[in-house]
Amino acid sequence: MMKSRLKNAEERKDFFSRLPLFLQPPEWVSMSLIVVFIVQLFFLLIISLILPLFFRHIFLNSENNYERTIEFTYDSCNTDDDYYGTVCSFLSSNINLREDDFYFKKNVPYSLSLNLVLRDSTKNRKISSFITSMSLLKNTKEDNVVRFKRVVNLKWSWIQSTLIWWRNFFFYPLYLIGVLEDNIISLSMVFTNKFIINDSKFTINNIVVQVESRQIEIENASVFIIPYRTLLQSLLFEFPVISYFVLLFIFFTLLSIIFSFIWIKKINNARNNFYELKLGLKNSMEPTSEEKDNWEMFKLKLRNETNKLTSIIKDLKTPSPPNCEMHKYLNLDSIPGWNSENSVQSKNIDENILRKRKT
Repeated sequence: MMKSRLKNAEERKDFFSRLPLFLQPPEWVSMSLIVVFIVQLFFLLIISLILPLFFRHIFLNSENNYERTIEFTYDSCNTDDDYYGTVCSFLSSNINLREDDFYFKKNVPYSLSLNLVLRDSTKNRKISSFITSMSLLKNTKEDNVVRFKRVVNLKWSWIQSTLIWWRNFFFYPLYLIGVLEDNIISLSMVFTNKFIINDSKFTINNIVVQVESRQIEIENASVFIIPYRTLLQSLLFEFPVISYFVLLFIFFTLLSIIFSFIWIKKINNARNNFYELKLGLKNSMEPTSEEKDNWEMFKLKLRNETNKLTSIIKDLKTPSPPNCEMHKYLNLDSIPGWNSENSVQSKNIDENILRKRKT
């Protein structure tokens, strides 16, 4: 296995050949394939981050909750009355919605509710029940558009009051700095769950909240106007961060599954195409079966011709030379130039004569 890896590393001449062996991808993986994979994976992450926001925009209406802390006022008795200086009206609070830039939308159901916090006092303990009302007005001078009323029953617990008193006694420093509080009772009342305005020209500018009791002592009060939402919309609105990450995980998982299926198919196609091309190149370099047959026929013919020539050469007989007798010639010195010594001497004589002439 190591030898094959080394061989592949030597054969490769692309960027991956510079990497260590354990980091080198298979030979059929190209740089363009890796770049396309990284780009598509990056877009998958971007889409996964955007889809939860798009989902919230579609399924969650644009209406926000309206919350307002209110303060109650009352009218004192007239000077002609025997009870001058005392409370001669119920506690009431007028809320101008335009100051808070709040508008009721058409065909959107709203929930109208009120929260009262009552302190544990002697006057409040004497009250067993009272009536609260909420009136919706076009403006401060016109009649009520609609008015809701609710009866509130008070139930004070002597055991709870005693336990809270002893707690504040033992942790008096915390009670002084405001960490611990006196015994209170919180009352939440819902006037309606589905208040709907069907006419777009119909507007509500003011809300009047009234507590029909002259003796009650209220610590604080708040008005809530909440658009009606389904369970999914409530989760998206109440837990925006958690719901975003949950949706991010869901969308990323779904997109990753689709992305994996697409790339498994693409990788198989790329690998098959690579090996088919490699096999085609290998086959193009090797002779075909027809060429092999022709080559074998040629070698066979050449072998036959060679055998024929060999047999013909073997059949041919080289003729033997005729019988010759050697003759003796005795007077060879009489032939001019035959004696080598005489020729050398004559040559030396001629050279001496030429030298004398030159001098």
